[in-house]
Amino acid sequence: GDEGAARLAGVVTNCRGLSRLELGSNGIGNEGMQQLAGVLGACEMLTMVDLANNAISSEGAGWLAETLSRCHSLVHLDLGSNLIGDEGGLRLAAALVRSRALSLLDLRNNRLGEVGVRRLGGAFWRCAPLTFLDLRGNRPIGVGKFEKRKGYVVARGAP
Repeated sequence: GDEGAARLAGVVTNCRGLSRLELGSNGIGNEGMQQLAGVLGACEMLTMVDLANNAISSEGAGWLAETLSRCHSLVHLDLGSNLIGDEGGLRLAAALVRSRALSLLDLRNNRLGEVGVRRLGGAFWRCAPLTFLDLRGNRPIGVGKFEKRKGYVVARGAP
């Protein structure tokens, strides 16, 4: 939960060679996300973060969004099955355009509505490194290159 994430954040700052952080299904909420986000940018070798199946809402997504531009080696971020919603989606979309390395972003089942899906879809095309965006399980709409038959998985070069 949040207490464990706060303790882990204290340790992670000393792990310069950390490349993967797998914290899925740990009950991490906004307080824990705030603590983790504060240190993730210092992990120079971090390439993958799994925060799926937690309790991260728009507030926690905002903390993470502020950190994304400092995560120069992060290529895979899994936030699937959280509670991010449109507000969190908007904050992440704004951060995506500043991302230098992120190539895979999983936001499936996050209570994103039309506004969040549209903004993230637009950010996808403006974030050069991003090649895969998973929006399955959110509000189904037709937005440009989103196709219902693909369940809102967007990938560059997809037919």
